[in-house]
Amino acid sequence: MGRWLSGAERRLARQRQTVRHGMREAGVVGQPDVAWTASYDVEFTDGECIVTVFAAFNRDADVTEAQENTMRRRARRAIERLWDNRFELEDRDSGEVFPLRFRFIKVERRPHVTINVHSGNGTDNVENWFLDSSPTDHAHEFGHQIAMYDEYVDANVANRATAASPGVRTDHSLMGDYPNEGVVRARARLRHGQRLARHIGGRTGRRLRARYRTAAPAPAPAPAPAGP
Repeated sequence: MGRWLSGAERRLARQRQTVRHGMREAGVVGQPDVAWTASYDVEFTDGECIVTVFAAFNRDADVTEAQENTMRRRARRAIERLWDNRFELEDRDSGEVFPLRFRFIKVERRPHVTINVHSGNGTDNVENWFLDSSPTDHAHEFGHQIAMYDEYVDANVANRATAASPGVRTDHSLMGDYPNEGVVRARARLRHGQRLARHIGGRTGRRLRARYRTAAPAPAPAPAPAGP
């Protein structure tokens, strides 16, 4: 049985705090581990739980400011579409319910992550974004920044080496193989909200549980086959 937070503890829980996790996936024999640091700020308002990622951007010499701005705006819209208001968190002690909101904000100082911006195509990761990647790819990388693991097959990663590996999911996850399952059907899944609830609760001293804000929407239908 949990306990109610004291007044002082509840005031602290409403202040902006930084959640930080060292992320690591073991490589298969002969391959290096995959590791990065996930971090974001969290604060509770009277009606919402707000997760904010502050990002600095470092452009290559052949990337213009206008190109960076366009990429960043498209990424922010994808983050809002795929993450924002997808879940709500319930405080199991007080009964308060907080829609889980996400913000992605450019800063010059004290970022959670510095993103290197490259022209053309390439393989994105949490710290390297390419201009020609899709906004969904950048929303996927945002997922890593808020402590989500990949969920697609990677022969170099022990937990995802085959389709039968425990870390692989095939339910149109934004962290999974959405390029082949269907980009328009990619979704943040309930397990992602539950992971956020554990991390945010652990940092703020709240016992939280996550659920979809509304009934989980069905994935978008696959495109109809072309007619004869």
